[in-house]
Parts: sequence; structure tokens; C-alpha cells
Amino acid sequence: VLSFQYRILGRVHTLIGRLAVQNRTFEADGLDAVTHAITEARAAGDHELAAMYDAQQADEIVHIRFANDWIKLEVARNPRALMAMGQALALAARGFQQTFDRDGSRVSKYGVAEDLRSQAGFSADEIEGAVAMTERRRAAVRGDSA
Repeated sequence: VLSFQYRILGRVHTLIGRLAVQNRTFEADGLDAVTHAITEARAAGDHELAAMYDAQQADEIVHIRFANDWIKLEVARNPRALMAMGQALALAARGFQQTFDRDGSRVSKYGVAEDLRSQAGFSADEIEGAVAMTERRRAAVRGDSA
């Protein structure tokens, strides 16, 4: 866990908020990153590193899936829980902005691991939104007007 992530999570006081921020956001981004890292390690011939990243990838899927399943059950039981989740995500977005520039647009990012996010319980609409957001950030880093 990166320092800024730890500091953000320390300010989230609900389980649904913590699962939304840590598992569905930070770990989902970690899933994308490790998927990219596996490709790089294999291309470099570092099969030992690729194997370690494979294990991390499997671990991330389980963590994310747990959060997605639990959040769906909790929201069905208590629809107001969405408000706590939204508050936590807004707090995390502000923390991210403080850490990585005004809107985070200067952060160069790898692509979204779409198939793996699906395995982790994200809906097709959620995955499509993540892809669109990532492509906007990547275009901003390149200086495109996308």
C-alpha cells in the first residue's frame, strides 16, 4: 500500500467505503498494473518475476471480487449504503488529486485489464467507464485533445 493510499483509507470510516476505495479502486488499478508488468517481464525474459506477478494478479482478482460481491449484497440490503460509498470515493478522488496534480491527468497509465476486471465482478458498464477514463488520461498525458 502506497503512503497516500494508507492516508486516504485512514479517513474512510465505513466498511463499504473502505472496500470501494481499497479493493474496487486501488486494487483494481493494481490489477491493471500487474497485468501490464507481466507482459513486460515476459518480454524481458524474466520468467521468475512474471510468475510472481501472476500470483499477485490472482490475489488481486480475489480481493476485488470479494468487495464487489459484498457491496452488491449490502446495497440490496441497505440502499443508503451507496451514500457512504460515494462519500468515500469522493474523499479518495480529492486525495488522489492532491497527490497527482489537479485532476490526475498527468499520470501516465497502462490499459485496463478488461477480462480480468470482469472475472473480478465488475459489470460491463463499469469496465467501459474505466476504459474511457483511462483513455482520456492517456490522451491528456500525450497532449491529445481527446
